[in-house]
Amino acid sequence: MSHKNNNKTLIEIEEHLRFQSLLAELSASFVRVQPDMMDQAIQESLGLIGENLDLDQISLGLVTPDGQDFYSKFAYAKPGTKPWEASSLMSEGPYITRILIEGQPVIMHDVDDLPAEAAMDREGFLRYGVRAELIFPFIVGGNFIGRIGFASAYPRHWSDDVVRGLGLMADVFANVIERQYAVQALQAREEQMRLAAEAANIGLWVWNIRRDTIWATDKTRNLYGVSIDETLNLQRFLDCLHPDDKQRVSETLQRILADGSDLHDKYRVVHPDATEHWICA
Repeated sequence: MSHKNNNKTLIEIEEHLRFQSLLAELSASFVRVQPDMMDQAIQESLGLIGENLDLDQISLGLVTPDGQDFYSKFAYAKPGTKPWEASSLMSEGPYITRILIEGQPVIMHDVDDLPAEAAMDREGFLRYGVRAELIFPFIVGGNFIGRIGFASAYPRHWSDDVVRGLGLMADVFANVIERQYAVQALQAREEQMRLAAEAANIGLWVWNIRRDTIWATDKTRNLYGVSIDETLNLQRFLDCLHPDDKQRVSETLQRILADGSDLHDKYRVVHPDATEHWICA
């Protein structure tokens, strides 16, 4: 009896270490990836999990705009199995969908254990060759954004350790999706600002004082006569100014840095072709 218990303990430890190692690898990979490569990284990560944990399918879906359904975004499936790639989970699994919408995970050890009211869901699972699945909703900052399911083609008892481990992985993906949404929203706002600025003949710029770097729109660079690929800092900005205005503007900048006041100024800039242009900043 003691020997059996020792073997069980060793198996549990090995499983725990495998989850921890995989979780660390996932977290590190997402930290390093660039925003435009995030979709590819998510897809590759699903395959990594599936292969390491012997899962037949993994599906990641996002919530619809009305917050009442899910659509497929990413999917992993072993060769010979059918991945979940659908525009509506509600149409195939209304019982499961309602549980997830309520913010609760779904722990299905065997599809035959589903209640009678989940008959449509059972048909949906069998259509994809799924007999056991763990499904976690994505809830970040109180916002419901999606779900991820880890599936097996055979009945499978999901131990507490496995549920906990896959739940932590679900949290990683939830935060990645939320970060992706934030980046997309920021890019959309920046594009709106750029279009509005161009329409009004306005240039936008941001000076990172600590690092002494200046981010500027293409319009701003055009107004100051600076090339698109040139690095900008305070000295480069001052070099653009007319010699008769440089000292005054420099003193104004020092003053507003000291007292925290706003900058309202007019000055001349000199372009590479020696033409002078008035700027209202």
